[in-house]
Amino acid sequence: MDGVDGADSLTVDAHKWLNVPYDSAMQFTRHPALQLKIFQNSAAYLSDPAKSQDYFHYTPESSRRWRALPAWFSLRAYGKNGYREIIERNCSLAVKLGLLIAKSVEFKLLSAVRLNIVCFTLNDSQPDAARIHTFLRRVRDDGKVFFTPTVYQGIPAIRAAVSNWQTADEDMDIAFEVIMRIANELKQETPEYKTI
Repeated sequence: MDGVDGADSLTVDAHKWLNVPYDSAMQFTRHPALQLKIFQNSAAYLSDPAKSQDYFHYTPESSRRWRALPAWFSLRAYGKNGYREIIERNCSLAVKLGLLIAKSVEFKLLSAVRLNIVCFTLNDSQPDAARIHTFLRRVRDDGKVFFTPTVYQGIPAIRAAVSNWQTADEDMDIAFEVIMRIANELKQETPEYKTI
């Protein structure tokens, strides 16, 4: 977070660590007057933003559900300490998965695990997007874990994001077991999955 105090605005996707519906986000800005000028809705039946701070005057969407309510409930339920525990646990679990991957022969860790994302790829001579997608389909179809494809410094890769409030230590063991098993199955089935 170094330097965040110099930002003009900051947005947060609450659906990650606040575990609320997907389309929930928060924004903090140093320029609320400019934001109001850009997005203000003016109609006789709408409130005057100078007299009432209706937040729909600050966003491009007027007709939407009350997204702030689930976020507020979640914050009230867990509080600062509860969320600190969830975030620290998720980050620690990502480090654990990263260490398991780094020690394996089947995978290559592409980046240090600094938060809750583990970025890795198949440890073969030329990982490509087709191989990654085949691997990820098999992992998904196994039904125990889910990863997404990505690209890291031009290398087709796999992205594991640890962000659910229920994720526990044993989940990392399950995830690692699944990816190891699928990688070994693919090696048995197709020679191009042989590792270096």
